Amino acid sequence: NTSDNQEVIGTFVSKQPFSRTNCYYEIQCLSAPQDTGILLGALNDAVVCERNPVNSEESNGGAYEGFELEDDTIYGLGIKGTWESEFVPSDDAIFYVTKNGQQVKTLSDKPDSGAYPFLSVFGKNLASVKLLNMACPSPALVEQWEQKKQFWSPGFMHNVLCDDQGILSCEESYTTEGERGIFICQESITKEHNTFSIKVVDLKTDGIITVGFGPENYSTNRHPGWDSGSVALHGDDGRVYIQSGSGSMPSTNELYIWKNGDVITAVVSGMGNSDTIQTKEEIEVDFYVNKKLIANVKTKLKNVNKGIRFVFMLGMRNVATKAQIMNYRPVYIPPPARMDMLTMGRSYYINAYDDGCLKYRPFGSRDSFGLFCPRHPSTIS
Repeated sequence: NTSDNQEVIGTFVSKQPFSRTNCYYEIQCLSAPQDTGILLGALNDAVVCERNPVNSEESNGGAYEGFELEDDTIYGLGIKGTWESEFVPSDDAIFYVTKNGQQVKTLSDKPDSGAYPFLSVFGKNLASVKLLNMACPSPALVEQWEQKKQFWSPGFMHNVLCDDQGILSCEESYTTEGERGIFICQESITKEHNTFSIKVVDLKTDGIITVGFGPENYSTNRHPGWDSGSVALHGDDGRVYIQSGSGSMPSTNELYIWKNGDVITAVVSGMGNSDTIQTKEEIEVDFYVNKKLIANVKTKLKNVNKGIRFVFMLGMRNVATKAQIMNYRPVYIPPPARMDMLTMGRSYYINAYDDGCLKYRPFGSRDSFGLFCPRHPSTIS
């Protein structure tokens, strides 16, 4: 966890649900100061896409078990019993919890299709754990990204689509019509990785693009720079927004309105003893347009809970407005088991069977529609 504040709970959610082949996971406690704990569990597909699923108000959100952390201890959670298919557990299946390889408990909640492993670390002090069976990119691939200066991948997006080249497009759904789009990076800003560049690809009439940084839990439908802990340069008026909805004249006294082809860069410095940005410390940000310094900002970040990570972000307004992240890191997707067949990626209220049959699965008393999404883009001709 990144915080010693009990109001901040670190959460990791798997992108792949439990299955017959992968029905168990373990974490190892690397350091466990006093008053730190962990939750192991499975999130139902009803809440897995919520931005903060652990704080969901959903009453049927999944199953979990908590432990007080102990040094060098290994904790695990899985599903045992028979399976109707690779992704559908049978009625006799149960969740079970282990400690150092020994089963210590079974859970009353019943496993269902679309149960995604998750873990949360929290407490009054900083604890560290390691996920032992994580599907990670190879060291060679990570080194390749670093050499190409590909640092920034998607963490959270609202009203924004991102392709595999890092081109972002502002889009809306029927529930978010008229709302602003935001792209929030997954990776923290560090002393080594402190530069974020974008290129304006297609600035539609009345389109808006904004670039800056802020806390990882920054509000949706709010441009970067408008709220506490965030600083940004806005392309529609050329002003700098420093934790406020009122823009300021850049330090160069020049208002530059962005146009197609412009490259905007934000460089963050001033971190103290820590490698990352800390709440309440003074941070310096330089904004460049086409390599020309436009604005220099020094500000003390305020009203952000200790432990929240600071990340680069981009705001957008108006459908089909596009920008490209110049140092974009592709999202890592493990290779499929079969290149000529589809594998389940996300399944909402649908059971996927081994013969390809999809069956609607009711969820409580709600009249929901089912949705099946494959794991990888289709390569079948």
